[in-house]
Amino acid sequence: MITVLLVDDELDLLDIGKRSLEKTGEYMVRSAASAEEALKQLRADLPDAVVADFVMQGADGIELLHAVRRAYPGLPFILFSGRGTEEVVAEAYEAGADFYVQKKGVAKVQFAELAEKITRAVLQRRGEERVIRLGRLNAVLQSTNRALIRIHDQVQLLSASCRIAVEDGGFLQAWAGITDPQTGLVVPVASAGHVAGYLDAITISVQDIPAGRGPTGTAIREGRPVLMNDISTDPRMAPWRDETLARGYRSVAAFPLITEQGTPGALTFFASVTDFFNGEEVRLLRELTTDIAFGLSMIETEQQRNRAEARLRASEARYRALAAHFPNGGVFLFDQDLRYTLADGKDLPATGLSAEVLVGRTIDEVFSGEMLAMIRPHFVDALKGEERTFEMAFQGEVLEVRTLPVRDGSGAITGGMAMAQVITGRKQAEERLQALYQRLAQIIEFLPDATFVIDTDQQVIAWNRAMTELTGVEGSAIIGNRNHAYARAFYGEDRLMLIDLVPGGQTGPRPPFTRFEEHGDRLIGEAVAPAIRQGRGAFLWGIASPLYDTTGMVVGAIESIRDITDQKEQELALRENEERYRSLFDNNPAAMMLVDPETLAIVDANPAALRFYGYSHQRMTQLHATDMNPLPEPDLRAEIEKAAAQTQQTFHARHRLADGTIREVELYTGPLIIRGDRLLYTIVHDITDRIRAEEALAESEEKFRTLFNSTSDLIFLIQVEEREHPRMTEVNRATCARLGYTREELLAMPFEQVLASHPEQIRTLQTDLEHYGYVTLESTLVGRTGSMVPVEINAVLIELQGTQVGLAVARDITERRELQQLERAALEQIQENLTQMAALNDEIRNPLAVIVGLADLEEPAFAQKILVQVKSINDLVTQLDQGWVASEKVRGFLRKHYQIP
Repeated sequence: MITVLLVDDELDLLDIGKRSLEKTGEYMVRSAASAEEALKQLRADLPDAVVADFVMQGADGIELLHAVRRAYPGLPFILFSGRGTEEVVAEAYEAGADFYVQKKGVAKVQFAELAEKITRAVLQRRGEERVIRLGRLNAVLQSTNRALIRIHDQVQLLSASCRIAVEDGGFLQAWAGITDPQTGLVVPVASAGHVAGYLDAITISVQDIPAGRGPTGTAIREGRPVLMNDISTDPRMAPWRDETLARGYRSVAAFPLITEQGTPGALTFFASVTDFFNGEEVRLLRELTTDIAFGLSMIETEQQRNRAEARLRASEARYRALAAHFPNGGVFLFDQDLRYTLADGKDLPATGLSAEVLVGRTIDEVFSGEMLAMIRPHFVDALKGEERTFEMAFQGEVLEVRTLPVRDGSGAITGGMAMAQVITGRKQAEERLQALYQRLAQIIEFLPDATFVIDTDQQVIAWNRAMTELTGVEGSAIIGNRNHAYARAFYGEDRLMLIDLVPGGQTGPRPPFTRFEEHGDRLIGEAVAPAIRQGRGAFLWGIASPLYDTTGMVVGAIESIRDITDQKEQELALRENEERYRSLFDNNPAAMMLVDPETLAIVDANPAALRFYGYSHQRMTQLHATDMNPLPEPDLRAEIEKAAAQTQQTFHARHRLADGTIREVELYTGPLIIRGDRLLYTIVHDITDRIRAEEALAESEEKFRTLFNSTSDLIFLIQVEEREHPRMTEVNRATCARLGYTREELLAMPFEQVLASHPEQIRTLQTDLEHYGYVTLESTLVGRTGSMVPVEINAVLIELQGTQVGLAVARDITERRELQQLERAALEQIQENLTQMAALNDEIRNPLAVIVGLADLEEPAFAQKILVQVKSINDLVTQLDQGWVASEKVRGFLRKHYQIP
């Protein structure tokens, strides 16, 4: 529906025009009987277009058009009049009219033509506004992506996104909300723009209730964008309509923030106009919220990684606690280089080894010969993930040594562990056997991994504290149970587990493991256990092996389990984040590099940088920043340090390309951490052409000054922005000579002291320069002696050194004025006759238009009779028009050939 303001001092024509346009169902028409009334209505409620008569009592259509263009430059304006000469049409278009429609012929035809012109003008204006709007949305997307790089806090990221949407995108308001899982309500966490207490005055739910069926609640609940392009009529906005309309909101759209963890919230945007959210706007905003959600996921991943590292440090502390209490021997930890990092145990001296001898040295440095050849393979196997148990004679004692891998929280092998116990003599062997069971129970109890043991009857005989923490089932409730009771703690039902499949265990179909490996008699598997984490499920890693007695008989089995859900989620998020980062980096049209701030080596460069510098990727990553930047290395390092400390982010430099060309560049640099490495990202903008343009501008300004002072015309520059007493900012030599002042005197005095005109003429000159960029007027200059010089001033708006000024050229027109006065008198009588004839014709055609309009509404037979008489009158008026047009041509000839105004 297009709203139209129809302006005409003929009330009958107003009525006919309103009825004819509204009959199509595409227009809603308001009317005004004068230009003054029309301006009042425009201030109260702006329509989509204005249609006005040319000749009206009081201010005419052209004066109304001028007023509309000053106050509402983009509002479509159509002149609708009985006057149709080329001069009238030209005057209408020069004043800024979108179209000119002549009142003539049958009412249905002329109003159909008028409707078509209204629709074209409105659609054209809307298209121009949409182009501007899409440009601002692209700027929002770019600014938000820059914020994603530098912000590492979720709330700060959402606040920055809202602020950018309002400042760069032109939205009236933008806010971000997160769902409270306890109440199901959307809690605002960030906002910007014209909020005016709106978020405190409303309640939004994510449930399917009236308070949850608005844009924000629906977007979060259904995971899709929700658009409401007319708040005043959309029934879904009923709970919030009064609050939104009171603040000037006219359309709204909400976009869900979909992260790896789900849809925690949404971003909501308010616009001040209806039908804002369409097609390309929605695509850009969807891309914007997807990038923001990706940033939120990256921040969450970083926080999860920090938590995982804390768990790893806690795990290492537990190893040390275990080693310190290891009985009848010692516990030794070694790294990937087979270097001892820990040697401890309350009976460590019994092994003949000590921390002083071992820690910090490799096994190759501690042992040699046959002893080294026997020990080394077992240590190497531990680093491969294998466990080994062997005996060795050392310093008169027999030691039983068990080697096994040590893993971090992600399951990666970081080193190995060796546990050595003295087994000298039968009594010692018996004591060792009994102590072994005791130590085994203690080890199981204090192992960091959840561990349980069953005998050959599937009876649970051990269930450590870590297992209780993992499953929520106490050992007292599970120990002694049979028939796969332990499986219910993980799967909620009796079923086979990894421990049941070890050699000597049960047979049957293998459970659906996501990973299953056999390493001798040890089994390793991964599976999803739905009963863990209070029914939310978890991803588990397990290792199971049989237990043997001294005769080699299987007496049971043991299984250790780890919850690797966080690790799996981190791995998935890390892969996706790296893919997104690589996509953003490689597809960015700007040249980008990653630089090591310590060595100044170029770590990576995107395709745009390779094209700019002219290197291959392999060659580029062999270079250093000093290869591009001819600055001395100390100066370059000083700039790098500023960027790393974030005290300066933008630099100007001269870079050398592969072919030796030197280009002027602007660098945007900041710190970035990738996989634990601290790097500097650098965005390179080629500004060579801009620098050259600035140099050319300076040269052009010097040429301008030479020409400025060499001409014989009076030339001066005047202030445009200073309203009260503008001054001349520069004058040429001819101006000083003609007026009798020095340059310094002219620049010190107000312009009105030189221009012998009313100050209103100066303000008109300034206003026309600002609006149209040029102006021509006649005035009089006053010299030092009081001499009066009539001049024609031609002024244009130019920009000098970033400031807009008026460049005015004044020419003496004393003789021309005298000639014009004589010529003007000769045309006064012609002008008066033409004016009376034009007014008479227009006055006749307006009643004819009313008669024709009314005839269209009558019965066809009666209407035909009326139209016959109207045609006769119209033919007479047409003959008058032809005489008027001929007179207009005579006047035009005189104006063209004799320059008569």
